[in-house]
Amino acid sequence: MKDATTPSGYLVIRLADGFGDVFPLIPGKRYTLGRAATNSIVLKDDLCSREHAEISYRDGAWYIRDLQSLNGTRVNGVKVESELSLSPQDEVDLGRTHLLFVEEMDQLPEIPEPAPGESVAIKKRLGQTRFLTPIPAEPGDATEAIPAQTGRHALSRDLSLLYRLALDMGSAASEEDLYPLVMGVLLEAIPAEVCAILRFTDPAGAVSGSRAKAPRSEELILAAHRHRDPSRQSYTRVSEYVSNEVVATREAILAEDVARDRYLRNRESLSEIGATSLICAPIIFGDRVLGLIHLYCTDPHKALNAEDLEFSVAVAKQLGTVIHQMQRQTSLANQNVNLRDQLKVESELVGNSPAIKNVEKQIGLVAGTNATCLIRGESGVGKELVARAIHFSSPRRDGPFVCLNCAALTETLLESEL
Repeated sequence: MKDATTPSGYLVIRLADGFGDVFPLIPGKRYTLGRAATNSIVLKDDLCSREHAEISYRDGAWYIRDLQSLNGTRVNGVKVESELSLSPQDEVDLGRTHLLFVEEMDQLPEIPEPAPGESVAIKKRLGQTRFLTPIPAEPGDATEAIPAQTGRHALSRDLSLLYRLALDMGSAASEEDLYPLVMGVLLEAIPAEVCAILRFTDPAGAVSGSRAKAPRSEELILAAHRHRDPSRQSYTRVSEYVSNEVVATREAILAEDVARDRYLRNRESLSEIGATSLICAPIIFGDRVLGLIHLYCTDPHKALNAEDLEFSVAVAKQLGTVIHQMQRQTSLANQNVNLRDQLKVESELVGNSPAIKNVEKQIGLVAGTNATCLIRGESGVGKELVARAIHFSSPRRDGPFVCLNCAALTETLLESEL
């Protein structure tokens, strides 16, 4: 028979790779759980209320009661409305904290060993989405395939959003115009609180190759971000570990439960932003990683899922294609300007003869000066064409070109003008 000081139950913090702190429960005592230091069991979890829940013992059983907490208390996924009795191996969720109730310590389940090479919760190759043409799985590929689901996101609705995004991006004049369009569609389709787009500082230096070297922190900059709540404009960057992993593997990552993932839960930035689930998808064109899309959710009851990941991957693919086309157009325009600068002559003259080349050379010599130039020649040889070439190759090219027929002017008027 147990005496009054012998525990008749235990609350054990559950982690992804094992168990954490153990809190013995002694009959006759009431235990409060929450963030405040005055609680019997203090939880270092900013999603927990100061006084979140209470556990008490009566009639040979332990009962849990929610203390009107902001995010609620759940037992085995069921929200505690008033009071609920606990049974061995019941899972208790408060904010991001996961607890397991047992009456004896030997009732704790065994935690399976992680598979070799196991990493963040879910990974997904860029092509593995119902919105894009699937790529065949490579032999020995350990990437987990995620089946298409038909829950929150109806396929027709997502396709409609992607189609609308494609049309809107087609009318964008610059990359800066693309970002609000992309973030708007992502937050419309996905229950994330924050969306951000990161780009490499040097577009020409975007990472290439199937196993790209992870970027330094200064190589990725925040291009744009948006919070679902318009009154909140701040953005805390997601852990560099996540960004480096995505860039190195060129695979999108979904962490459905950051607190349970041993690779993520101790990352300072994730703890600071209070992320409960996150998505990081690479913006790719060909074999080049152009940037990243970050999405994260802070509500433990609205976790991002595999459907959200699929949609994010499809949007990232679209964005990568459009950015590449814009960069290509910019490059061609710059090449055109360089060629014009090398030629130094904007003219309608046609020909490759030495005489024409000599005329173009002389046009290039005088076009950059403010000197008055007299062009002489027989009627019909192209004096006006040369005058136009001088004007449009000069710094005055943006001004008007005024052409007068001197033969129509009287001799005295022409003399006074000249």
